[in-house]
Amino acid sequence: MATLVSDEDGHDVIATNYVRYADQYVKVDGRWFIKRRRTCFRISEKRDFVA
Repeated sequence: MATLVSDEDGHDVIATNYVRYADQYVKVDGRWFIKRRRTCFRISEKRDFVA
């Protein structure tokens, strides 16, 4: 889940994104790294941010 707060038309908006990553890994010198990442957004929601 990734949550972002941004300004839209002078008021704060919170966007919540539910994502799934499809990663490919590579091992270099005994350590694992992400070689390629595909991001699949499953659900995206926006609403006014009220503090």
